[in-house]
Amino acid sequence: MSRNRWQLIVGLVVVLSVMLSACVSPEAPAGDGMAAEESGDMMDEVMLPDDAAEDQILNVVHEGGCGSGPFPGIDYGSPCNFGHMFMPPFLVDIDGNVTPGLFTTDWEVNDDFTEYIFHIHDDAVWSDGKSITAQDALDWWNYIFHSDRNSWPRNFVMGAVVGIDEFADGQTETIEGLTALDDKTLKVELWRSESSLPQLWGFREAAPARFDQYADLLDRADEFANAGEWRGAMAERFFQGENAADLIVSGPFKPVHLSPEPDAIYRFERNPNWWGEPTLLDGIEATTIRDFQTMLLMFENEEIDIALNLAGPPAVLLRSNQPDVFREVPVSAFWAMYFLTEQEPVDDVNLRRALMSAIEWEKVAEIAWEGEQAPSNAGSPMASAYQCFDANFQPYPFNPERAKEFLSESKYGPTADTVPKIRIMTGGSDPPRIRAAQIIQEMWRVNLGIDDVEIKNAESEFVDGEGLVAIQVTSGGSFLPRPPYLLEAIAHTRGGSYQSWTKYTEEGWDEEIDALLSMDPGSADYCERSLAMLEKFTDAALVIPTGYIRGWYQVQPWVGGYGQSRISFWHTMTETYRKER
Repeated sequence: MSRNRWQLIVGLVVVLSVMLSACVSPEAPAGDGMAAEESGDMMDEVMLPDDAAEDQILNVVHEGGCGSGPFPGIDYGSPCNFGHMFMPPFLVDIDGNVTPGLFTTDWEVNDDFTEYIFHIHDDAVWSDGKSITAQDALDWWNYIFHSDRNSWPRNFVMGAVVGIDEFADGQTETIEGLTALDDKTLKVELWRSESSLPQLWGFREAAPARFDQYADLLDRADEFANAGEWRGAMAERFFQGENAADLIVSGPFKPVHLSPEPDAIYRFERNPNWWGEPTLLDGIEATTIRDFQTMLLMFENEEIDIALNLAGPPAVLLRSNQPDVFREVPVSAFWAMYFLTEQEPVDDVNLRRALMSAIEWEKVAEIAWEGEQAPSNAGSPMASAYQCFDANFQPYPFNPERAKEFLSESKYGPTADTVPKIRIMTGGSDPPRIRAAQIIQEMWRVNLGIDDVEIKNAESEFVDGEGLVAIQVTSGGSFLPRPPYLLEAIAHTRGGSYQSWTKYTEEGWDEEIDALLSMDPGSADYCERSLAMLEKFTDAALVIPTGYIRGWYQVQPWVGGYGQSRISFWHTMTETYRKER
């Protein structure tokens, strides 16, 4: 087994995309090696920068909510993750470089990238002072990624690990390819080559939590009818106000109060047993605001330090007045509307193609986001940030005549008069995404004559009742900007898009995507095969990319040291501080 063969691959990958470089960084995030009980609250020894303010409480507003609660491995929203309560195995910076997280970067890997040996920092401890062990990580992953409790994050965190399919199907209670060799050493066996595993384990969903805080829920399994009820029980325990202070964490900040919307109160303080780089902040006060105009006013009135993130027309206004407060981050994702292909009338591929061909892509992005987001490349889900991007690949250029031909070829044709109602659910999306759906609805009316379209926020709001939604407004993409990861997310049966929305696949798709995931990104036919598979996917017309996501956030001038990586949703919280104003 060769040590750090990762460095040999980096040279090839960097040429293709700087975001994909997985460089091995210098040692640890890191503490002085003392046990938590010996070191105490290391923050008392920290020297703040000369320009630091006396008050070191950071005020943050988030646009998105906390999801299913403060638990890595599930729908783990930004407000619950901002203080980095739980450390992932690695961190990935804005350039895609892998740096130490819970694990050190002196991993070992075999020649074909199917077996890794990882090492946990010797001084890594939980917030109650207990040493963090490899078995802790295994216990949590076997718990949270079980099919009774979880679905899509399991795929991109553990998709290449031996035994994951059997585990996902409920045939086994543990993931076969994970082994704790000792307290601080983890062995990972993969069923396919995966040179990017350290990057994949830089995502927040890969962070271990303390299984023993939830172990008793296993004895109550008969009480839960589905994974949603299980997550609800977890959330009830630690997501109801001040009881969040009981949550045992591994990161630099620990919660003291977590109340979901509508209260939207998220408060954190320094973890006194944090074993890594000391933090400069004493605490974090955060909330959620869905109205961008309100967020803009708070930012302009200097009531908040960071906005994560202001978008839509208020962002356009702020950019014109204070362009220096915007921070750009690389993103390989898209805003989207997914077809639920088991539901009429979008169960017909030619009708879906007709709807796609009737969209003026540039106008959707220009009007809905006022130019702040990039328009879809004629219906392709692949943004320009991806390796192998081909600007000439435009599967559904705006063509009203071709759209009418597709409609006539569908089982609901030949004209719009016989097309059943199309129901679009926005599901709590932000105003620009809702506006994009409304704009597309009007384009279908003008270009196809389809006017029986109903847009609602929730299923219960549709006049004809529930169970009839044909299109879901959401987002899509992949965290690593390589075509196979995108295809896995949107076209594979284990991907989130298939499991949640489209329910569509064709023979051979899974096998081809798995083969692409195993390929060397520098191989001669890598792009050719990737684009061929992308063409098969788009030919089935399964998703409407309403625009490519441009990533940014807004930071006040008096905030120092703050940055983030949308690749892994890591925020530089150990470096952030408030300056004197």
